[in-house]
Amino acid sequence: VSASKTIIKLIGDNSSKYVQGYFQYDSKKSGGVTVSHLRFSDNKIRSEYYCQNPKLVVLTKDSYIKEFEILSNIKENGIFLINTIKTDEELNKLFTTKIK
Repeated sequence: VSASKTIIKLIGDNSSKYVQGYFQYDSKKSGGVTVSHLRFSDNKIRSEYYCQNPKLVVLTKDSYIKEFEILSNIKENGIFLINTIKTDEELNKLFTTKIK
C-alpha cells in the first residue's frame, strides 16, 4: 500500500493527471493480500471502483502466481511487472501456458 500511495503522490504532484487509489484488503490482518487499484486519467475521477481490465499489473510476490489468477483480466498487450529474484528458467517453470 505504501508503494502504491507513493506512486499516486508522485504522478499527482508531477503531472496533470488525476489520480486515485482504491484498496481491496484481505480479511486477514497480518499476512493478508492487498490489491491496489490505481487509476490515472486526464479527466476528473468521479467514482471509486475496482479496476476490472487493467493495462498494467504489478506483482510483488511471485508465489501469488499459483494462488491467484493474476492476469485473467489484463488488457490485450498489457504490461505485467513482477518483483522476483527467480531466473528466467525458474519463471518459465512457474508460469503456466495460459500466463505465458
